[in-house]
Amino acid sequence: MILGTGSRITTVIASAAKRREAISNEERLLRRRCAPPRNDKRESALRQSPRNDNAGFTLIEVMLAVTILAIGIIGVIRAYTTAVEGLKAAECSIEEACLLKEKMAEIEEEYIENPGISPGTESGEFVGEYAGYSWEKDITEAEFDMEDLKEPMEGFLSKVKVTVTNDLITPTRRFSVVTYMESYVEE
Repeated sequence: MILGTGSRITTVIASAAKRREAISNEERLLRRRCAPPRNDKRESALRQSPRNDNAGFTLIEVMLAVTILAIGIIGVIRAYTTAVEGLKAAECSIEEACLLKEKMAEIEEEYIENPGISPGTESGEFVGEYAGYSWEKDITEAEFDMEDLKEPMEGFLSKVKVTVTNDLITPTRRFSVVTYMESYVEE
């Protein structure tokens, strides 16, 4: 049986070879003329590169790149805006602290010129380049438990609270400072 199967295979192969030889040279030439020309360089380039002649970016790739770029730009703009707002707030704080210091110096000068300080409230506005700022001075008697003091005092202390308000920005910012000054008791 094995011999019979092998001879059949041999017969099939031999008949195929005879058919190939039967195709005439004319037919081969005709087939070559009708077939598209072969470009070995092009075929080798296609085999090496996964892309074909339609090189470029797809619409999805472009949209994705634009979206990522837009998100990055928005982040940079937000960071810049936050930094500018922080800078403005710092400038206002410095101006308010300087105005507060100036007003406290005026109160101390008044105290040196006229010893003793009287309770009361006073307010006003700054002029010049600080026209949007206002101030308030509140003087009250300091409350201490006299039993806790070791030494008797000639007078009593006054609590001096000075507040500077910035009305130029929203919400209104207020800075306050509290100090104590000795008030002499009049005899």
